Amino acid sequence: MALQKESFAESAAVSREILAQEPEHITALSFLGSALVGLGEMDEARTVLKKCHALDPDSALPLIHLGESWVREDRAKAKAYWDKALTVEPGIPAYYARIGWSLIYSDDYDGGMAFLDRGLERVPDDRSIQMARAFIYEHTFSFENARNIYFRIINDNFRDIEVTARSVILLSMMGELGKAETGLEYLRTLEGDPKFIHYAEGFYYLFQEDKEKSLAAHLKAVEYR
Repeated sequence: MALQKESFAESAAVSREILAQEPEHITALSFLGSALVGLGEMDEARTVLKKCHALDPDSALPLIHLGESWVREDRAKAKAYWDKALTVEPGIPAYYARIGWSLIYSDDYDGGMAFLDRGLERVPDDRSIQMARAFIYEHTFSFENARNIYFRIINDNFRDIEVTARSVILLSMMGELGKAETGLEYLRTLEGDPKFIHYAEGFYYLFQEDKEKSLAAHLKAVEYR
């Protein structure tokens, strides 16, 4: 969290420097507005983002950031901004995923799933949307639905280290430890960020009731964050 705040503060500072020279620099306004949302400075963020939208009405991003600024205070207003954003630019999968995660982090799983499903209607195989949907299924204990998503993604890309790790964790949670062990052996052969392997090991050992190995694996995962 501290690193996130530091990143937002740095982004805001750089954007302000640009805007001091070019007050209507659209990209700098968008970055500043987003950073201010991340810093919790919602009043200034909304002012900046409304200016950005007025200068660039054909861009969805200022509207998406405006929705993010309202999601914890007035969810209906947030969703109205997002609906408008997706009218402006309806075909970009990342926007549906971003909105979905905003609602997930606000504990509105049903609202998040509704936006994610809208994205799937346009881009059925988008990984970012599917991953957000799997997260919701996991956290609402619809484990079979989550597993089906992970397996479909792996079928398309059997070297996807993150999704393979998620599937191992899920199989461990479901008590299917034999399948989880097989998945873990395969996971260790994949190239990519080692933290995914260690997180999967941590959950696998946890459900094996080997707390010492579980803790050691989770500590290794943290080293790579």
